[in-house]
Amino acid sequence: MPGQLADVRRVMALLGTARFTRARFKEGYDPAEVDGFVGRVRDWLAGDRRGLAEVVGADDVRARSFTLRRLRETYDKDEVDAFLAALETELRRTGYV
Repeated sequence: MPGQLADVRRVMALLGTARFTRARFKEGYDPAEVDGFVGRVRDWLAGDRRGLAEVVGADDVRARSFTLRRLRETYDKDEVDAFLAALETELRRTGYV
């Protein structure tokens, strides 16, 4: 059964660690897009479904892409990708596919 309480808590703890190095003039992901997506996953798992029509699961994390930016503040692409890989693994483990 998806969403056992201990599993959801583990994913929520992982979401709480979402901190990424900010860089300027280096290609990376748009911080607003990354923060928005991480926030949507956190809200969905916390039970706040307002404005969220879809279920958020591991497949959504795998399929998510972000705008690559340069010449403005960005998040380090490798850090975000590693975080998303860990998040996908945890969501699969909980049954949220």
